[in-house]
Amino acid sequence: MNRFKRNIFGVMFICTVTIFMVGCNNQIRDSKTADTQSESNLASTLTWSEIEKSLSEKGFLPVKTTEDNGIYKINDITPAIYCLNDTESILLYEFSSIAERVRNVPGSHLADALAYQYPLSDTYSHWTFSTRNFLIVYRVDNKVVNEFLLGNNLKIMKQVALDLNEGEEVLLHGKNQNWEAQAFIQYYQNWYKDEKGRIKADQMSQQVVSFKYCGIKDDKLQSIKYEYKYPSGT
Repeated sequence: MNRFKRNIFGVMFICTVTIFMVGCNNQIRDSKTADTQSESNLASTLTWSEIEKSLSEKGFLPVKTTEDNGIYKINDITPAIYCLNDTESILLYEFSSIAERVRNVPGSHLADALAYQYPLSDTYSHWTFSTRNFLIVYRVDNKVVNEFLLGNNLKIMKQVALDLNEGEEVLLHGKNQNWEAQAFIQYYQNWYKDEKGRIKADQMSQQVVSFKYCGIKDDKLQSIKYEYKYPSGT
């Protein structure tokens, strides 16, 4: 079990704290776990039509552009670029397998703004989403960005990626005499074979943990120590 500890100072009578944690791993370290996976549990590859259908179901109407996409090439993979509106677009990188995607862009990403050094970073901001054998990059024009629209569309893109990865969302809640806490978790796990035939897991989890002190008022209260335990799995 991993333990996450922190001291919070200057806490007043009622304390509410929110923690955002991200964890990702492209290989289960416990080889016994991977060895027990059968061929039938390996994730299937996605197609262009499945990506476009998922985007359309969430309200996006992607239109393929004629923009020069060569500058966005990752190794030998050139993306298709789709326009969403005047300021937003997406880049779709298709790989032959999850293993090939991991080789070209290591890691698992769910709205990660720092996953890869994309060109034209002075003009655009980029957010990266791993979706099995695809990499989806959400691109926004920095000069005319609408912050409200950006925040809303990032949430939608995140849900699209989670759905395409057949991910899950879980809300955990607990309360006792002095404390109330909840954890909202989004995660996915896809098994695949690497180039050596070994079974690995492409996985990602994001957690938002909040807790609230609702005990007796104490003027002398100066700090709170808390501990968050979770299965390592990474």
